[in-house]
Amino acid sequence: MSQVLLAERINALRDEKNITVEDIERAGISRSRYYRFVRGETQISVVDLSRLLKLLAVSFSELFAGVIDDPYQLSIGDLAKCTETELRQKQAEIEQTAASVGYPTAENGGNCD
Repeated sequence: MSQVLLAERINALRDEKNITVEDIERAGISRSRYYRFVRGETQISVVDLSRLLKLLAVSFSELFAGVIDDPYQLSIGDLAKCTETELRQKQAEIEQTAASVGYPTAENGGNCD
């Protein structure tokens, strides 16, 4: 997944839903932080991503449709049925995917700046 593709997807949804940067600011994301993300100067934090999802009225899966080929979806109900070994395998898959796309995680020094 490319940060550029994610920024393009967010901007396309903004245009489609007539959401302004002022609306984004009212949602709690500073204009400068948003533009730094759009320009690829910084990663988007999980908190800001959550705010954008709420503002855009889309789910995580809907946001990533078109950004990645097959959005990885986890269901709490499905996870509850997994054995400890299966959970560890799913965790390893997620960590590998995050590492392969350069997404910041606690393990690789990512933060929410």
